[in-house]
This record gives sequence, C-alpha cells and structure tokens, in this order.
Amino acid sequence: MGDTWKIGTYARIRPLRKGATKSYTIASPHDGVASTITFPYPAAPDSRSNLKQRDELEFKYTQVFDCPTSQDKIFHDACLGVVTGAVEGYNGTILAYGQTGSGKTFTITGGESYQERGIVPRAISTLFDAFEARTDMTYKCYISYLEIYNDSVYDLLDRTHMNKPIEAWTRLQVQLSDDDEDANAQFRKLGVYEAKSEEEALNLLFLGNAHRITSDTPMNMASSRSHSIFTMLIEGHRHNSEVILHSKLHVVDLAGSERVYKRDGSERMRTEGRFINLSLHHLEQVILALQTKPAAKKGAKAMGKPPNHHVPYRNSMLTSVLRGSLGGNCKSVFIGTLNPEAEFVDESISTCRFMQRCSEVAVDVHVNEEVDVYVLAELLQAENKRLQRDLAVTQAALKDQADVNSKLQAQVHPGVAMELHASDKAECDQLVEKFLVAEWESPAQAQVAMEIERLGLGHAMYCLKSVKESLVFASNATVEVQELLNIQNDRIAGMESRLAAQRAEAETLNRAMAALAAEVQSQDHTKSETTKVHPVSSVTKQQHSHQLRQDGTNYASPADPPKKHPPLDTPPPPPFAAMSSTRGSDAIKRRMDLLKQGSIFIKHGRQGNPHPRFVWCTPDLQYLSYRSVGGSPTQPIQIPTSSLHSLAVGQTTKVFQRRGDPARAPFCFSILYENTKRSLDLEVDEGDNIDRNKSKCAEWTEALQYLIKVKGAKPKQ
Repeated sequence: MGDTWKIGTYARIRPLRKGATKSYTIASPHDGVASTITFPYPAAPDSRSNLKQRDELEFKYTQVFDCPTSQDKIFHDACLGVVTGAVEGYNGTILAYGQTGSGKTFTITGGESYQERGIVPRAISTLFDAFEARTDMTYKCYISYLEIYNDSVYDLLDRTHMNKPIEAWTRLQVQLSDDDEDANAQFRKLGVYEAKSEEEALNLLFLGNAHRITSDTPMNMASSRSHSIFTMLIEGHRHNSEVILHSKLHVVDLAGSERVYKRDGSERMRTEGRFINLSLHHLEQVILALQTKPAAKKGAKAMGKPPNHHVPYRNSMLTSVLRGSLGGNCKSVFIGTLNPEAEFVDESISTCRFMQRCSEVAVDVHVNEEVDVYVLAELLQAENKRLQRDLAVTQAALKDQADVNSKLQAQVHPGVAMELHASDKAECDQLVEKFLVAEWESPAQAQVAMEIERLGLGHAMYCLKSVKESLVFASNATVEVQELLNIQNDRIAGMESRLAAQRAEAETLNRAMAALAAEVQSQDHTKSETTKVHPVSSVTKQQHSHQLRQDGTNYASPADPPKKHPPLDTPPPPPFAAMSSTRGSDAIKRRMDLLKQGSIFIKHGRQGNPHPRFVWCTPDLQYLSYRSVGGSPTQPIQIPTSSLHSLAVGQTTKVFQRRGDPARAPFCFSILYENTKRSLDLEVDEGDNIDRNKSKCAEWTEALQYLIKVKGAKPKQ
C-alpha cells in the first residue's frame, strides 16, 4: 500500500506594468508563509457587470509567491521535493497553468541569464548531482520532449523537422491502456534519448525549445501556442541487488489563452485559440471528476454497488497524455501564474478556481520497483554454488563421523564385528525356526531364547537379523496372498454375475420355445376343424421365424446355432468408447488444472523489455490473469477468456520481432486477443534445461489452445 499525496498548488504573481493597479491582496498566517489571495469586491459600479465575482473572493494555496520572488526560491519551495522523489523511484509532475502572458514559460524554461534559469534546467542539474552523490546506485537518464498543437502530438526532438512548417511534421500515435485508466499513455515513434551528462540533457532541452510553436499576441510577443511536456525517465540499479527503480518526471508548460483571440488576430490564431480553450476546458472537467471521485466511490460502497465513476480522460489529447500525472501514481505540483492587474481579474479568478479544485485531488503513490531477472538469475546461481559447497563439506564431515562411530563400536563390542562360521549360522537358523514355530510365551520358546543367550553376543546378533528377515518375508507373503485372494474374489463375483445372466437368458429362450409350440398347436387344431389339413409350407415357417425375431427373441429357430460365450474365468473388457472418454476427460482435467495452478513466465512488453510475471486462469476460467513477481504488490491484469482469439507459437508478433532472441523462439508463444489487436507475449525460462523448457512450452500451448477453442472469441460467419 502506498502513501496518499494531495496535489500541491502554488501561485506565482508576475510584476505589474508601469501605471497599472493590482486587483488582489495577500494574507500570511503566523508562520510567515503567504498562502491566501483575496480579490476584494469591485468598488466601481461600471466594472461589476464584466467580472465573474459577485462578492469578495478568497483562495487558499500551499504557498503564494509575490512579484519579487526569485526563480531559485520557487524551485526550492515548490519543486525540489518532487525532483528528489524521482531519484527514489516516485513519479513526478510539475505543471504551469495560467493565462497568456502571466509567466508560465518563464517559470518553466527561464530567462536569458543564468540566475533566471527555470524549473527544467534546475531539475536537470539537481538530478545529475544526486546521481553522482549516490555511490550505492547506478543511474541512467532518458529524455523525450513533445508538444500538443491543435490536439495533435509532435516530437520536438525530431531533427527532420528543422526548417519545416508544422503541417509537414510527423504526428505521433498515442496508445492508451485499457487495463488501468490512470496509467501513462504510450507514444509510437517518439524519440527517447539517453543523456549521460547535464550538458547533453540541456542541449536536448534547447533543441526542443527551438522547435516550439509561438506567435505574437496582444499579451505576449512570443506566446506559446502549444502545450509542451518535457519528460525525464530515470532508471536506477542498486549494486548487488536485483531491484531496479523506475520513475518519470514530467514538466508541463500549458498554453494560455484569453478572450482577445475571439476578437483580434488571424484565422490561424483564432483556430489555435479554440483548440487551446477546448483542451483547457476538458482539463477542468477531468479535475472536477477527480475531485468528486472519492465521494462517488463512498456512495457506491454504501449502496452496495461497484464503483463506476467515470473520468473523461479521452475527451482531449491533453488529458489523455496527462492522465497518469493527474489521477495516477504520481506526485504532482501545479503552479498557477497570475497577472495582478485589474484589467485581467476575470482570468486571475478563473485560474484560482481551477487551482482550488486541484488542491482537493488526492492520489495513492508508491515506489516503482522491478526485478531484473538477469541479475536475479546470477544471484541465484551464486547462491546455488555456495549451497553446493556447504553440502559437500557437510557430507564429508558426516562420512568422517560415521567412520569414527564404526571404530568406536568395534572397540566396545568386538564380538559384534566377528564373522560367524557356516556351522554357527546353520545353528542360528535352526534356533530361529524353533523360536518362530513355538507357541507365544511357551516354555519351548523360553528355552530357545536361553540357548541363544548362551551362545554369545555374535550369535544373538545374527539370530536377530534372521528373525527380522523372516518377519519381513512373512509380511510380504501375507500381502501377496491377500492380493491374490482379492483378485480371486473379484473373478468369482464376475463369473457369478455372468452365470446369473446366462440363466436368465436360458429361461427367456425356454419361454419363447413354449409359446411357439403352443401357437403352432393351436393353429393346427383350428385348421383341422374348419378345412382340410394342409402341410405347412416353407414360406409359413419362414414367416413364423421372421415374426419371432421381430418380437425381440434371438433364438426363434431351433436351427439357429447357439451363441458362443467367453470363458467364465475371463472378465469382459470395458467398452472402447468408455475407455476413450475416460482418457479424454483426464487430459482435459490436466490442462485445466495446469491453467488454474499457473506458472511464472517472462512477459515481453510493448518495447520488448522482459518482465517476470505470474500467469494463471481464474477457477471459473472466465479470466486469464497475470501480475508482477517481487517488488510492491499490484493488482492483477485480467483478460476475459471470451476475447481470446488465437495462439501464435514462436516469436511471430511485433513485440518479439522488435527485441526478441531467435535462439529462444522454441520457448516463446503469444496469446492474441481482442480480434488480434493486442497480444500477451510470453517466454518460458526454466534455466538451461532445454527439454524442460520445451516440455513446459508444449504443455501450456496445448492447454491454451483448448481454452481458446472452448472459451475464446468465435470467428464471425
């Protein structure tokens, strides 16, 4: 279970222009940290009709930064905790929201001087300093930079876009997970570059900033006309451990707009303004849904209904891309930039209301840990070798101790180690036979025991050995005789049942013959009284015989040969159909038990990265499930078996073709589902035993093929 994180909200107020008046006041509590902005009720009657406020408004923030606040203080107070958390394995998002010209891009990217560096350059410097300070870890940093322009996604680090208009750029395709609505989006053909130093990371930032779309507006000479997301992917390997830390740090610079674009500007600028306003509107709807999500879940639970609170992430590209940062496993801080002038009080109030809703959103966050299967295999092999060495040492010590015990035993009882002569052994055998034959607790048995005692310890030991062998032989003989008796009883019972059946059959035959004789006699008597007696023709005999067979008797004619019965001591063999059905049922049960018990496989992700996963079927065979192995517990991913389409053996899917090892193809297979649109790509890894890997792969593919045949999606006719 992770920790609960509430989105941190910060306000930054840009400086006033010369001659302008501000429209707010800032209140500081006893600790001296400003956290409240108040917009007083407008005094001028002619200005009230255009304002969104109808009364004095007060908005609370985590912290408010007034005009003279430096870039360093904003980064240290608002963003440092999120950046350092990324080094520990927590996802993080820093987002700037506000109207055009209020200072979002300046806050995120910075100005021209070194002291005016923004959040992104300072975050890069902080991360690489932390990488060098952690001597127990090895870190890697990967960077991507994208922008959302007119609801389309573009790669800002694609060098082929140099000196080309935005219309000629390649649009990126976004993939959204159906398993987890709060998971991060995936992009096809998005460039991800490794930055081995702070300098390389800054060069990638400058390259992306040069490609961003800006326009001259009445509020800003170089206003950002797109949303940008600068992402740093961090991968940390702890020394002498199989655990890998993964984290993502997103820095988001949202585009701003205001009512001026509805009146002024070119057609292109008005189109940009419409897309920006629409995407920001959908962002507010998502925040509102996340704000009411806990109450909706609580109400559904009280009514005994499953929670089904919808968050409209897919309404726009911006919310689709940011869904993991807004409601998922992510520490987020939002910075609202405000223009303090009275002319823009409506936009400032809208920004404050949005930030107030964001401050009420809470999410569960946890460290992103993953087990490196290759490092784990090396550690297990080393542990196995160590245990083998310890076992060899222990076995040698036990052997030495056994030799010492044998020598001590020979010294204490020298008669035990003596070998008896053949005559002595024969005498012992005779005594044992007398002892066993004699009646229990009789004088004869006591006399034999005294004779054995007189002969000495060596004879007594041999006699005990002989008694043991005799008892074991007698016990085995008793068991064998009992088994033979059981078999004989079964055969007798079978013969008796068959004899009874034959007797019943004979009685049926006798009754049929008597009925036939009576019928013939009656017909002869009738004919002799009414007409002359005619001999019965052969046709009449055949009719009687045919009629009798139709009545169900197999012995209609005395001329029919008697049925041959098998010998009485041979039990009838079971029907072939019953044997085949039994074998088929056992095979089906073994397959289903194999799927329900589950096993560990190597699952290859969309980029071909291997991850150990435990795969199994639910007891009712309605879902094929898998979950991670090791690390923090996660909810299992469930695939309805009704959506399973087919099974591809080997490395035939795009995932395997991307990063698969051809030598492992005999141990790989892919489960295609949702009309082959998606696949679960698995690899059997049972060590270096090739036969064992092939056997497990064959058993699972056979069971899965039968499951798909029975439960899977039926092809359309």
